[in-house]
Amino acid sequence: MRTIDIFIVLSINLAWGLAFISAKIGVNEFPPFLFTTMIFLIAVLLIPFLKIHRGQMTNILIISILGGGIHFAFFYLALDNSQFISSVAVVLQLGVPFATILSVIFLGEVIKWRRILGIALAFGGVIILIFEPTIFSDLGGVYYALLAALSIAISLLFMKKLKDVKVFDLQAWIAFISFLFLATISFLVEENQLDLILNASIIGWGAILFTAFAATAIGHAGFYYLITKYELSKITPSKDAL
Repeated sequence: MRTIDIFIVLSINLAWGLAFISAKIGVNEFPPFLFTTMIFLIAVLLIPFLKIHRGQMTNILIISILGGGIHFAFFYLALDNSQFISSVAVVLQLGVPFATILSVIFLGEVIKWRRILGIALAFGGVIILIFEPTIFSDLGGVYYALLAALSIAISLLFMKKLKDVKVFDLQAWIAFISFLFLATISFLVEENQLDLILNASIIGWGAILFTAFAATAIGHAGFYYLITKYELSKITPSKDAL
């Protein structure tokens, strides 16, 4: 891996780590689906990048729903139902073995002992978490985090099938479809959205802006760039937060 790409990996991990904190602040002020909808509303600014890719729109739709709407819905539900951010962060590590195992089975990728060791360490972290007494007060968040990890892992398989789809083009489709998906869910299961938006504090709006910038503009855009250059099993372990 080139030095610049290693720097991108480090930037991605830093962005996602900070996004965990801002997202937790955000779901304390907004319901989880509304918070996620607002993040993707900002990301809809990427709509000028929307292009129709013949023969690839089915994969783009699946990626947008699984890796966008469904993944983030479960992710922010996990934060909303957890007292400790660390519980969600560690369980999301299962996205690493999920994605790697699926890439070996369905994409025919070959992994060596170093990556196998990394997967084992990820499993080990989750096992250690299970024996942490506070985990039992965070079970709801753990279950949602597990579903978030699985949904993003599956979406990555479809992402590898894309050809000549630019980073911000894919980001625009994910933002647009996820916004429609999450706004519909928020409308159906949450209440008082308009009042919450109009009366939101500066901290709440700051959480939305920072999470959108850190997780989407830096984290996911950088990861989608790397996935076009390297095997999925090689770069997935760098994705510490999904």
